[in-house]
Amino acid sequence: MHRIIVAATLAVLAVLTLAGVASAQITEGGGIDVVPESITFALLLTAAGTGVAAMLVTGTVALIKAVWEAAPVSGAALAFIVSVVLYVVAAIATDSWRDLNLLLIVFISWLTCATSAVGVNQIIAKRALAV
Repeated sequence: MHRIIVAATLAVLAVLTLAGVASAQITEGGGIDVVPESITFALLLTAAGTGVAAMLVTGTVALIKAVWEAAPVSGAALAFIVSVVLYVVAAIATDSWRDLNLLLIVFISWLTCATSAVGVNQIIAKRALAV
């Protein structure tokens, strides 16, 4: 149960951070209305977006490990795989694969995300899940 709470918390933090990075408007009642069109894969190629992607990857890995405790790979390996898939999709969605300079941006963003996600998994998530 503790693992699912950690995964859900990481997912909520990632979504809230993504909403903060994306275009959001304060409604008359004081709520926050996120404009869905502003949440794109291109956001993952920004400095703030790589942090959000790392939280999404970490949350996804925590959820996978919570649901499938006998996973045949480590959390770090899962973080690596999930981040690769996420940034391959981002490269395709933004047409970055057509230009080597844009691919460099995708690679740097992925490397930042993967390093953060694997580091978080190695340090924070393991300690939190050990409780």
